[in-house]
Amino acid sequence: MKLFFATLFLSFSLFAQDTVLIDVREKDEIEQGMLKNATWIPLSQLNAQKVSQIRQDYKDKKIEVYCRSGGRAGKFIEQLGFPKAQAKNLGGYEELKAKGYSK
Repeated sequence: MKLFFATLFLSFSLFAQDTVLIDVREKDEIEQGMLKNATWIPLSQLNAQKVSQIRQDYKDKKIEVYCRSGGRAGKFIEQLGFPKAQAKNLGGYEELKAKGYSK
């Protein structure tokens, strides 16, 4: 029952209009698939200019970030400097896919 509500909550947040879903995996990982409506921003391409642009583009939005296992998603969020209430690490792609999130 807990899993159901957690999945339901995450589903609503993934599709909320004020929320942006970001995949920070690399190109070879993206070839395995991406979650529906995700924006691809590889962590390796994050530089000061890109950070500034993302902060501006998403300043009024919540962001949810995933990668292969959650490590890079956490680093991405740290580099952006968004408050914890605005940015969430969803963890890994395979885990999310196994919970029923579509490609």
